[in-house]
Amino acid sequence: MGLQRDVSTLSSTDYPEGNNRMTQLHVADEDVEEFVRGALLDPHLASVEEHLLICEGCRHSVDELDQFVADLRAAVDGLERLHLTTRVGRVLGSRH
Repeated sequence: MGLQRDVSTLSSTDYPEGNNRMTQLHVADEDVEEFVRGALLDPHLASVEEHLLICEGCRHSVDELDQFVADLRAAVDGLERLHLTTRVGRVLGSRH
């Protein structure tokens, strides 16, 4: 993975303005969202991945959003199955 660095060694030269949306040594919310969606691109992706190696708070944010997305997908899947079951029941019920 990348080099692990102490948070105190991070500076604006490590994450130049305009190339990264790091805020107060944490990954910005929009970057967490893009990371979880798999939409974050290099070189910014590499910076975020490296930061996640050393920042428990940002890893927690990623984990929470991952869980939220998984729960949301499960709920949608459940609704789709319910809708399909209801439709099938209506079709089968109308044939009797």
